[in-house]
Order: sequence, then C-alpha cells, then structure tokens
Amino acid sequence: MFRASPAGLWNAPHARGVIRALMLAAIVVLSLLPSIASAQPLLTLEKTIPLPAIGAGDFDHFAVDLRRHKLFLAAEAHGTIETFDLRTGAHLQSARGVVMPHAFALVPDRDELFVADGGDGAVKVFDATTLHRIARIPLAADPDGGVYDPATRLFYVGNGGRAAHQDHSYVSVISVDRRAVVGRIRVPGTTIKGMVIDHRRGRLYVSVRDRSVVEVIDLRRRAVVAAYSSPYLHANAPIGVDSAAQRLFVPGRKPNTLVVLRARDGATLQHLPTVATADDLTVDTLHRRLYISGSSGLDVYTENPAGRYALAEHLDTLGGKTSFYVPSQERFYVAHSRTAAPSSGLQIYRVNP
Repeated sequence: MFRASPAGLWNAPHARGVIRALMLAAIVVLSLLPSIASAQPLLTLEKTIPLPAIGAGDFDHFAVDLRRHKLFLAAEAHGTIETFDLRTGAHLQSARGVVMPHAFALVPDRDELFVADGGDGAVKVFDATTLHRIARIPLAADPDGGVYDPATRLFYVGNGGRAAHQDHSYVSVISVDRRAVVGRIRVPGTTIKGMVIDHRRGRLYVSVRDRSVVEVIDLRRRAVVAAYSSPYLHANAPIGVDSAAQRLFVPGRKPNTLVVLRARDGATLQHLPTVATADDLTVDTLHRRLYISGSSGLDVYTENPAGRYALAEHLDTLGGKTSFYVPSQERFYVAHSRTAAPSSGLQIYRVNP
C-alpha cells in the first residue's frame, strides 16, 4: 500500500486546492468582521427609573449640571421640575414653583436654572441646588421653545403668537446675568417650537410649526433674514444643526418625515421617514448619528461617507417623546409618561461606539 509522506501530501494537487479554499474562507471571515461588529446595538437600555407620582401627559425638555452631577427634566403636564442623579439615575427631587415648564437654561457658575413657564407667561429663575425660586422675568403669553448660548450668556425664548391672539411671535433675548429681557425679535408665525444656534454663521434657526418653515435669524442684527421651507416639511417642531457640515435636520409631522436642509440657503438635500410626533432631536457629531424621539419610539440614523443618512435602529420608548444626550457620560435619556405605559419613567441608554 502506498503511504504518502507529509511533504507529499503538501505538494499533492488536491491538498493545495484544500489549502487555497481554507485561506479564501479565512479572508471572507475577516472581511465580515466589521459587519459583525456593526450589528451590535447602537443604544443599549441599562435601566428605567420609575416615576409613580407622575401621571399621563407630556414631558418637555432636559438640562444637565455636570459639575453637580444632576439631570433636570421638565414635567410639563405635571407642573414640576424633576431632578435625577447623573451617576446612578436615582430620582432626587420633584419641585413645584412652575405651572407648565418648557425650555431650560442652566448657568453653572451662578448655580441658577432658568425655566420658560408656559402657564405663567414668564421665565422663572431657580437656585439650581435647592430649586427655590429667585426671580421672575415676565414675557408675552406661552413661552415655550428656547436655547441657551453659554458664549454670550443669552437665553433665547419663543413666546407670544397664538396664545397672545397675535399673528406673529417673538424670540425674547434674556441676559442671565441681568435676569432681564435685553432684546426682542419679531418672527412671522404663531407657534415657535425648537431653536438651535449655528455659531459658525452667527445664526439662530427657529422651527415655526404653524407655517412649516425654519426662520433664520441673524444674531448680530437680531432680525429675521430668511425663511426655509421644503415640499416635504410640515408641522415641524424640533431642529438640529451640524455647523461643520452646514446641515439642518428638521423632522415634521403629517407625514412623519425627516428633512435635511443645507444651512446656507435652505435647499432640500434629503428626506426620509421618521417617528410619529417627533418632539426631540439630537445631532451626535462624534458618532455621526441623529437621534429622533417621538410617540412611536426612537429612530437612530447613521451618516455614510457621502453625507447621506439612513435609519440604522429603532427602539421602543414606551411612548416617550422627550430625549436628551449627555456625550461625556455616553448616556441617552428618554422620559415617558403614563399615557402609553403602565407608569411614567426615565429610560437610560448606554451609547455604543
């Protein structure tokens, strides 16, 4: 009987074919590793903090105090400011003193929290450590959306409009140092919602829901200089910006569509489906993602090298529309009420690379 030596086996034609097949298989497996790694969830739910005292109705906005490790949440329908430990998620306090809290501006060096109170027609100032009220800044009716600029120490708050029986609204400019209104910008439309600042261009973009437009405000002139619209945009509320890429992200309702606009001129670059009743949007420039929360859950979009976005993940938030990202903690928060869940609560997600 013929017995081949090991060298003979190595040199045999069929053996060389087997080896080539094994090497090819190894190459294929290695090439699939990035795809296998990318299959991991982008967000992982770590825990849910129950809020049994809060019933049905909306939440609105968050604010974070990194120095004191606190997270603030506006319980709009409940009329309270809820406070959580940023490190553990534990619920620390439920404070009154507001009728219908909306946008926040936290001023860490003063330990002060400014709150737009839609039920009282004012911005109220609270001690951020105790949440007792310090001051009240009167505005036109129904202050709601707002954004704080730490660089200029100005808090921009939308107010007036439909609640004031006017065909226009205002963006009030509030100095957090003077605790006073230092300017007012008239804006066409009756329902101002989200706002975002583009520091590179010195602009404030304002989402005006009743007109389905984005009003563009020159911050130096404190005047509206343009209005962006799109055939795909309707009943928009939140808004986000990528200043470096000069992209605006505006989710609309009816139909539920995310519209990507070019920031310099408002040209429509992309439109794609999104969650129902979109209420919050976060632009994650580090991971090149968008997070949009609404009544039907949370959509996570990823950006490809060509600057186009695609839906990568959808999560159930128990009806939670209010969301917030704390990049330094790599944690994403979603608040849901008892409206679509057995009880109200705060979902805490880990953001994965």
